[in-house]
Amino acid sequence: MSSTNMQHLAMVILALIFIAFHTETILADRSTYIVHMDKSAMPKAFATHHGWYLVAVNSLKAAGATNSDTLKSTPRLLYTYDSAIHGFSAVLLRNCRTCRRPLGGKEFARRDDFNSMMCNRKLIGACSYISGAFAANLHAETHGDSPRDGFGHGTPTSTIAAGNFVKGVSFFGYAEGTARGVAPCSRVAMYKVSGTVGAGSDLLVGLDQAIADGVDVISISMGVGPTPLYEDPVTIAGFVAMEKGVFVSTVAGNDGPYPMRVENGAPWLLTVGASIIDRQNSAILTLGNGMAATGWSEFPVNALLEDAPVVYNATLLACDSSKLFSAASTGKIVICSEEFGYLASQIQEVTNSDVAGAIFISNNSRCMEVKDLPCPGCTLHPEWSPAAIKSAMMTTARHIGNDNSPLRDNDKNLTYATPLDVGSGQIDPNKALDPVTNVGNMLLTYKAILKVPKGASVTVTPDKLSFSQKYQKVGVNLSIDIKWMNRLESYGSLVWKEVGGNHTVRSPIVVYRMV
Repeated sequence: MSSTNMQHLAMVILALIFIAFHTETILADRSTYIVHMDKSAMPKAFATHHGWYLVAVNSLKAAGATNSDTLKSTPRLLYTYDSAIHGFSAVLLRNCRTCRRPLGGKEFARRDDFNSMMCNRKLIGACSYISGAFAANLHAETHGDSPRDGFGHGTPTSTIAAGNFVKGVSFFGYAEGTARGVAPCSRVAMYKVSGTVGAGSDLLVGLDQAIADGVDVISISMGVGPTPLYEDPVTIAGFVAMEKGVFVSTVAGNDGPYPMRVENGAPWLLTVGASIIDRQNSAILTLGNGMAATGWSEFPVNALLEDAPVVYNATLLACDSSKLFSAASTGKIVICSEEFGYLASQIQEVTNSDVAGAIFISNNSRCMEVKDLPCPGCTLHPEWSPAAIKSAMMTTARHIGNDNSPLRDNDKNLTYATPLDVGSGQIDPNKALDPVTNVGNMLLTYKAILKVPKGASVTVTPDKLSFSQKYQKVGVNLSIDIKWMNRLESYGSLVWKEVGGNHTVRSPIVVYRMV
């Protein structure tokens, strides 16, 4: 590989928070504050902004304070921010622990056996930021000051994003083959923040450091809950990252599928939701009378369970107590119904019990999988901006399933999904590499094809787009009239189809009446 190509090798940055899939982040605890500063206003007497911030914080200290209680709550500068925002965070400190710098292996977490010798060509750096959580007394389970994944969330998310090729992988014998992440040739730098709870100052300094380190991609599997844009560290830092050419991929949160529950929804972020897979691990259940049924299974492929009684007990259908299982059904197969509980927690309770197995009754035929998505265009097209990459991924996303019918909603009895359920659709990384804006050298013309939302009228001007040069941009005006719409929401789409070619560019249309 040439040195020129090496310069464009994408670094996928995983900001790790050790709480399963999502965390609520505390932004303005009584003892932790993030202060925005105007860097241009620094008095000439100060050589650095850090010195200016330090004097500002020290000026808040009580004059002549001597007793230990006062000293414990003395204001102290925690972090200085230079990239994501300009400013600092200050705390009323208790047991502050610091830990610095990821890339290059120069400085790593203290009081831990993790050091630069543990980095390699895949993991190029790691650090941990937990001072804000400790200062705010948030009781974070941090596994020390280590950047290690002690909870089991950062490892799978980073593997999905950037895992290298591994042959001979299977899930207990199912789906055997070669496993890989979305971007297997990328490098990874880890930024672990706040332990098992969230502190906004820790999250912000992790993002600040990632931007300062010059990463290409930030993939962050956490959110801050319902928070105004001007207080949201992911939104604020994500905007600065976008301005500096860093692509930011975030998660939509765990609070759907209900209106206005999506998190990290700022237009400059890529917001990734839960998806499904159209395959299942199957096993055959044969009853004593010879009747057999095939269904989804978590048993190893070579497991054999014989002569185990099947128990139907109405008090156990919720499958929410491993102790109740063990008392009533040890060595037996129990029946669980998703009507009375949540499948994932039911599986966990069964696993923790002494039952032989379980049959899960559900209206859903497929399972959910959360995917952290890096950036398919960053390495092959380093000249693309974050906005261009996001546009390419969204406008080429699939809204049709492998059965050639619209995608279905797994939480609504497999009815057809709306854009409020699936957004732009399921991302197709290969198609995203050959998208929307005219990235080729040919002269191209696209014609508009409208699917008008029911009850609305839509006008597109112009209805044809012609491109005469590479990376040319053409403006489009879309107007929607909903005065005759008598429903709360309605859906449609605008598709630009290449004249005489195979390219299509699709954008969903959602009309939502605020009442």
